[in-house]
Amino acid sequence: MKPKTKLQKRVALLSKKLPPLTEAQLNWAKENIYKPTGYLRTKSIWCLECGENFGIENGMHSVIIGESCPHCANELKIIKSKKRTFNDKQYYTIFSRSKEYQVLRHFIVKKICKSGSPCEIEIKECVQNWITPEGEVLNIARATVPMGYYYDSWIYSSPMEIRSLQSYHNKYDIYAKYIYPNKQIIPELKRNGFNGGLHDISPYRLLPGLLAHPKLETLIKAKQFKLLNLFCDDYSIKDIDKYWPAIKICIRNNYIVKDASIWCDYIDLLLHFEKDIRNSHFVCPENLHEAHDRYVEKRRVERNRLEAKEKRKRAIENEAAYREFISRFLELSISDEELVIEPLKSVAEFIAEGDELHHCVFANNYFDRDNCLILSAKINGQRVETIQFDLNELQVVQSRGAFNKNTTYHKRIVELVNKNKHVIHDLKHVKLDKAV
Repeated sequence: MKPKTKLQKRVALLSKKLPPLTEAQLNWAKENIYKPTGYLRTKSIWCLECGENFGIENGMHSVIIGESCPHCANELKIIKSKKRTFNDKQYYTIFSRSKEYQVLRHFIVKKICKSGSPCEIEIKECVQNWITPEGEVLNIARATVPMGYYYDSWIYSSPMEIRSLQSYHNKYDIYAKYIYPNKQIIPELKRNGFNGGLHDISPYRLLPGLLAHPKLETLIKAKQFKLLNLFCDDYSIKDIDKYWPAIKICIRNNYIVKDASIWCDYIDLLLHFEKDIRNSHFVCPENLHEAHDRYVEKRRVERNRLEAKEKRKRAIENEAAYREFISRFLELSISDEELVIEPLKSVAEFIAEGDELHHCVFANNYFDRDNCLILSAKINGQRVETIQFDLNELQVVQSRGAFNKNTTYHKRIVELVNKNKHVIHDLKHVKLDKAV
């Protein structure tokens, strides 16, 4: 993209003046990214460094303690493999400065090995992140193949030029496993608490965040690294103000948050229950997960209570329809002298049945199911089991006691209902005929 703004033109000009990698930077990459390795065959080892093969006596011994290559004298880490080639790519990042800008220079280090030939190592620059002292970011990079997001899609023949910020940051947000240890840092970052440690945060997110947001500067200086990681993101930084009163209490009490997402969920729960998030008793729990789980359970109970209240409200609205359905079975009563089985005659009875036996006859709206007759089996007025009877098939579908378990009366109840299914059949048709 052709530079358009004053800032883009200045950065594009400075980018062309960046020096090539120094001998020390090149040597560090070659020595640290790819350790000397040998592939163990059946009775020989292929040295990936010089490409030569040499014989061994004890392969397992070599795997455990390594081997020294007699051709290039490298101490090799031995891996069992019959491959004859090796190709790999890794990111390599250098922290640099140019005038007032912090520059993150990202390189691709590629190692190519073939049996019989010395290894080749290529190092090519693919991306530069230019960060202003105010935290603005400009990207200079090579082109990628269409829809390319990752390092192996860079077109190395394309020029390094200004690239527009993408709706996704994956392409230019590079967190290399290998970072040159001698970092050049602009004074603004040092002032804001950055001493070279990344704390498991991509430098593309961390450095601009520290420069642009004073609250992130406070977090890194207070060693609240987990919270820093969470809020070093364009999508979450806007939420930091909600948690800031509680964060200040943590800092004041030297309380280090070790699980940021759980802690923020916990603060959300405290806010929901109108607890004081400026009180260290609440925001600095000794056992965060235990405190979090306790309020999660409290929220679950509250939600269930509200859902039950809403169901009861809807049930009242369904009362008329159910009474019309059940009117044909109001006189139904099946008994064997001890057991008495009768239909639930209102939605209110569904609520009482479900509450007493702790099952879902009300919660799952059995009062609103087609061709479904719900009966209650009682002994001396006490509920024993709830029966679902299919009016089409004229048979018991299920019969459940407390907590959905069968009671000692289960078999008797099912047999008693099935024995009297002709009564239910007659009531169903007599009432329907009269209605017609």
